[in-house]
Amino acid sequence: MGTQHEIAHCTYIHKDDLERFRELNVVAEMSPAIWHIPEYGLDQGFKFASVHKADATMTVGSDWIITPDPNLFPAVQGMLDRGDESISIETAIEALTRIGARAVGREHLQGSIEVGKRADFIVLDRNLLEIDLHEIHATQVVSTVFEGRTAYISDDAAL
Repeated sequence: MGTQHEIAHCTYIHKDDLERFRELNVVAEMSPAIWHIPEYGLDQGFKFASVHKADATMTVGSDWIITPDPNLFPAVQGMLDRGDESISIETAIEALTRIGARAVGREHLQGSIEVGKRADFIVLDRNLLEIDLHEIHATQVVSTVFEGRTAYISDDAAL
């Protein structure tokens, strides 16, 4: 597929433009990680379910420096708990991994754990597919592996 054009920080998308993302093969990049913080007043923004239902390519950016903590899991929980704009954990994980790699033309190297791909992944302290969505915010990274080498191990890791 190759690299796609991307519109970053898709906070507010007009309903008439939702299907245009798919038609024009443009990625809706949903960042930064503040959609879950009430005081930012973004309740009407970040139409995760609408973008997904329009069959548009949706990714989630790593624009985390705006928050005091770089932990992405409160924001992931916010994607799952947005009323009519909620998406499933499976859809969120896909947007954070496989779809993101495909959008930048790197799905042959990254985005999933498969033979022949780079070993880039994180190990979490819990299984996101088996916990209540209201617990996702508390998820912690136990270790990070980048290109097959351990780059980070939490002090709390029980190895």
